[in-house]
Formats: sequence, C-alpha cells, structure tokens
Amino acid sequence: MHGVYKMSDILNLDELAREARQLKLGGEFYPMKGVTVEDFINIQKESEKIEESGDEVDEVIMSEMIENMVKMVGNSYPTMSKEVLNALNLKQVQAIIEFTVGAESEKIDELSEKKDQIKTKTKAKKATK
Repeated sequence: MHGVYKMSDILNLDELAREARQLKLGGEFYPMKGVTVEDFINIQKESEKIEESGDEVDEVIMSEMIENMVKMVGNSYPTMSKEVLNALNLKQVQAIIEFTVGAESEKIDELSEKKDQIKTKTKAKKATK
C-alpha cells in the first residue's frame, strides 16, 4: 500500500484554518481570523494575570492588560477598524475574547475526539485480523 493514503492518513490543516465564526456589531459582520498559538498563549497569560491580581490590580497594570486584550481582539478580527475597537466597552472585549478562545478550544476538542475515534477503529481492525 505504499503511496496510497486512507482518509485517516491525512490531516488537512488547510481545512482547519478556515474559520466560519463572525462577530456582529453595529450591523456590521467581522470574520474571525484563526487564533495563532502565539495569540492563544497571550490570551491565556492575560487571563491568568487578571485572575492572579484579583483586587490588587493597580491602574497602570490594568490599562496595560486592557490594551493587550484590545490588541488581541484586533489580531483575531483584522477587518475591525481601530475606531470600532476603541469604542468597545470592557464587557464586549471580554465577551469577544471568550468567544474567540472558545472557538479554538472547541476545535482542539473536536480534533482530539476524531483522533481517539481513529485510534479505536484502527485497534478494532487490527484485533479482527
């Protein structure tokens, strides 16, 4: 079977890169660009900073965190203008980040499930031989 590929032998990353999720704000739709590993790590770091700091966040750290969060939203939704980004309220920014990270987490979970299903099918086939 050299040179012959079964469906489970190919992971189509191009298909995974396409993202159908969008934001709607002020009647406009903004398509989500897939979150890169770097974006995901930065989002996680910012979330951890906020959780760790609790009520002890000073104004400088808080403004820095908010700027980074807005930057992450801009990276995930590149068609959204700076004016629209800067007009968002904090609840909207947080909701967008949760929506964006949730989409990526769902993809990771889905891939993991598919991988487990393929392993199970492969084991079952080997057991019947």
